[in-house]
Parts: sequence; C-alpha cells; structure tokens
Amino acid sequence: MSLSELTNQEASTGLKTALAKGVLAAVALLGRADRFLGNPKVRIQLPDCLEDASKLLRNFGQGERIDALVTSINRAAEAAVSMGRDLLVSAVRAINVTDAKNILQGGETSVTNFFAKNPRCRWATSFCRW
Repeated sequence: MSLSELTNQEASTGLKTALAKGVLAAVALLGRADRFLGNPKVRIQLPDCLEDASKLLRNFGQGERIDALVTSINRAAEAAVSMGRDLLVSAVRAINVTDAKNILQGGETSVTNFFAKNPRCRWATSFCRW
C-alpha cells in the first residue's frame, strides 16, 4: 500500500502510534546515567562561544573543571528527558492530518522539524536528535 492509498485517518493514527512509541523509547533510553554523556551522537558539548575559553582554562590546568561542567550539563539533560515525556506525547496526540502527511512525506528530519515548530516541545528538541 502506498502513502496515497492511506486514508487521512489511517495515516494520522499510524503516525501518532509510531511517534508515541518512539517518544517513550527515547525517554527510556536517554533518561538514564551516561546516556547523553556516554554517547557521542547526543553528548552535549560546550557552546561554541565557550570553546575558546575552555581551551584557555585547560592550558592553565583547569581541565577538570571544564570536564565537570560538561558532565553536569549532560547529567541535567538526562534528568530533563523524563520531564519532557508528557509534553512530547501531548504534541504527538495533537497532530492533525496535515501534520501527519507532512511528516510522512518530509524526509529524515520531518519529525524533528515538527517538534521544533511546536512551542511546547522546542526545548526538548534542542538536545534530543530524532
């Protein structure tokens, strides 16, 4: 069956079910110790504006403090993932038919783009890569 053969209801229901399961799986995966810090694909680094300062501080023997800062940022993200679960699931439930079809036809980043446009979920997509 092709996408054009799906009814609006089938497309919307199927996508909502898949995304809700994906949200719950991502929360279960990322919401534990070392799931951000230990994974280079999602590990949060210092912002570019602090990178020069961190190099300078490392040259002055402050590398442990920089490492501690990066660790605390990632630990905070791990803790925050669980807090975002309900917002993300709520956004999935609110998907309308147009959103569903746009996501299905939009390519690899269409889900991330949808969540990024949703004001209630924008913060979550800043550290979650879908």
